[in-house]
Amino acid sequence: LDHAYKEQLAWLGHTNGIKEDLTAAENLRIARVLSPTNGRKINDALERVNLRNRKNAIPRHFSAGMKRRLALARFLLVSAPLWVIDEPQAALDKTGIALFESILQEHLDSGGMAVMTSHHDVNLDDAYIIRLRLS
Repeated sequence: LDHAYKEQLAWLGHTNGIKEDLTAAENLRIARVLSPTNGRKINDALERVNLRNRKNAIPRHFSAGMKRRLALARFLLVSAPLWVIDEPQAALDKTGIALFESILQEHLDSGGMAVMTSHHDVNLDDAYIIRLRLS
C-alpha cells in the first residue's frame, strides 16, 4: 500500500496483532515505528489501558482482555484519522468495553472516523453512528 494511504489508516482485526514474545512496551514501540505518531508517550498509552504496571511483561502471559487492551493502546499512539476495527469489544469485560468506548469517543470528538464491525452495541452519541445491519 502507498505510504500516504497507510498514514491515514489504523487497523485492528479480530486478532490482536501483538508479538507475544516482546514486552507490552516493545509492542507499542513497534507500532510507533510503523505508523505516524501523535506524540503521546508509550507509558501514557499503557496507563490509559490500565497496563502500565505490566509494561515490561510478556503478553503471552496476559489474559485475553489484557491482550485486547494492549492492541487498543496502539490507537492511542497513532495519528491516523480513520480507524478500521473488527470486533473491538472481543474479550473485554465491562470495564474494558467502557474504556474502548471512551477512547473511541475521544477520537471521534477530535474529528476522527471509525468503521467498526461488531455483534455488540457501542455506547456512543447517536450522531456518530450509522448502523448497517446485515441479515
